[in-house]
Amino acid sequence: MNKCLVAEPQNRPTAKELVNMLNIFLKDLENEKTELYKQVKNTKDLDKNFLTYDQVKSARFKYQTHPQAIYTSRSLKLSKLPKPASVG
Repeated sequence: MNKCLVAEPQNRPTAKELVNMLNIFLKDLENEKTELYKQVKNTKDLDKNFLTYDQVKSARFKYQTHPQAIYTSRSLKLSKLPKPASVG
């Protein structure tokens, strides 16, 4: 579990720890030899292919909503959610 999501605030990382983690993350993003860099590059390449596919697909299907349709939202009942678990 991510330390940032721990139920007890005193067990979460400090701002200084977060800055250090983000700096490491940024260095990994910029270094072509890291796995993170390779994964991000691969994802960007996939996005290019997906955008082309998505444009073709949207050209084929034109959806139109009914002018007299009424779209409403509804509230969700969240009273039965479990309490946050504490990681020790």
